[in-house]
Amino acid sequence: MVKKPKKIEPFGVQEYLANAGVSRRIVKFKKEQVIVTQEDTCDHVHYIHSGNAKRTIVNHKGKQAAVE
Repeated sequence: MVKKPKKIEPFGVQEYLANAGVSRRIVKFKKEQVIVTQEDTCDHVHYIHSGNAKRTIVNHKGKQAAVE
């Protein structure tokens, strides 16, 4: 007998963000505000709900470059 694969519902990002609770929060950032730096530990996930963010990297000599 062959089992039918379970139908997987797509993850509802809008619903998830709309129901911010203890483990989730919605934060608004100002233009040019730094959100994370290279030295930060990775202990959370950011979802960009609206707008955009520029990703840059800085080398050991202090030179900055945009990351695509």
